Amino acid sequence: MTVINCIPLQETIIEEQEKRKTENKKLLIFYRVIANILVLMVLASSAFAINRVVERSKDIEKKKEAGQEISWWDANEVYYTNF
Repeated sequence: MTVINCIPLQETIIEEQEKRKTENKKLLIFYRVIANILVLMVLASSAFAINRVVERSKDIEKKKEAGQEISWWDANEVYYTNF
């Protein structure tokens, strides 16, 4: 009699485990999508920052070539040069 009572309980436990697996898969996919979006944002902001630094260094070089006065801060910045 106990074996017969255990089978429905065991089936219920297995069904609950399967239900949790599908919920965990959905949550895992959601976390992966969020992580990928964050990585893309970091890459985009890095590219933007690099672009800004290069443009600024080119502007400083143009000022130097034109003979304009450059502040101490601008003169001591690291600038990009073409190789």
